Amino acid sequence: MTYQLNEIDQAQLSENELEQIDEEVKRMQAHEKITSRVHSALSLLEDEQHGTASIYEAYRELDSLSEDRFFQDQAQRLLDLYYNLDECIGDIREHYETLSFDEERFHELQERSFLIHKILRKYGGNFQAVMRKREGLEQKIDRILHRNDFLKKHEVLCEKAHRQYMQKAKTLHDIRVAKAKDLEAQILAQLHDLQLENAKFHVQIDEFEGNRDGIDRIAFYISMNPGEALKPLSQTASGGELSRFMLGLKTVFSELQGIETIVFDEIDTGVSGAVAFAVGKKMQELGKHIQVFCVTHLASVAACANHHYMVEKHQAAASTSTTIRLLSEQERFEALALISNNSLSSSALEAAKELYNAAQQNR
Repeated sequence: MTYQLNEIDQAQLSENELEQIDEEVKRMQAHEKITSRVHSALSLLEDEQHGTASIYEAYRELDSLSEDRFFQDQAQRLLDLYYNLDECIGDIREHYETLSFDEERFHELQERSFLIHKILRKYGGNFQAVMRKREGLEQKIDRILHRNDFLKKHEVLCEKAHRQYMQKAKTLHDIRVAKAKDLEAQILAQLHDLQLENAKFHVQIDEFEGNRDGIDRIAFYISMNPGEALKPLSQTASGGELSRFMLGLKTVFSELQGIETIVFDEIDTGVSGAVAFAVGKKMQELGKHIQVFCVTHLASVAACANHHYMVEKHQAAASTSTTIRLLSEQERFEALALISNNSLSSSALEAAKELYNAAQQNR
């Protein structure tokens, strides 16, 4: 690193130096062309018959016409042109006489250009990148030379950051503990609505060393039956109980998180009868606040919906397609009858109508 830093410093780069060198080299490479063209231009301008002398003679001729104001004005313009052109010729000749090709200077510029390109290629491609590289090298070397000071400084910073982290994590922990009680009450209310009157629910919060989410490990514990100890959800709930618990959980969290749409894919798995009807009514209640989609094979759940869509698969000789369509009220009765009794008899349709009317009460 020290070698690299010295290499950059010894190059003594300046921001626009390369552009200036390239311009001077280009001019020196065109020395013969420049001197030849300037010599020709001066010859034309200083020609006694066609150069500035002819302009001055034209001025004298027009200036003698005192009888016509117009020609007097034009004579003055020619005189101004003569003096401006004469000054311009003088400047050109003065610069022309300084033109020379310094071969030693030319080689110095080429070597300097080669060195600059080498440094740029090696350390970033442009002046700003090289300076950033230099700064980084300088900082690394400084940290190595003053390693103990560097470590002590950052130990202090780490300790400060840890104190701030623990302060915020403790605040978050206290909030979680307080909110856990509210969540338990809300979940239990939902479970009771879903005919899990004996259910118990507890949010277990255990502290550990911490990570980006805080110092808490959080688990949901539940008991579905009287006398049953609280256990982790995955170890205690049956399929139907788990479905109802998830429905209750999603109902609570959809309100807390401001969710606008929720999809239940056969959330009624493992339930039937009055329990299935309770599940349907719970989703109906949830649908008052957000948009709810539910895939179901239970008539008591489908009857609770505001709208009923039928998904159908169609098979042809060489293709298969799926369609979805919104059912009319009569079509809903027929669909409910088929789901419940696999029949479109008058009694099945009447039972479906009664189920639908019961489900739509108190919406």
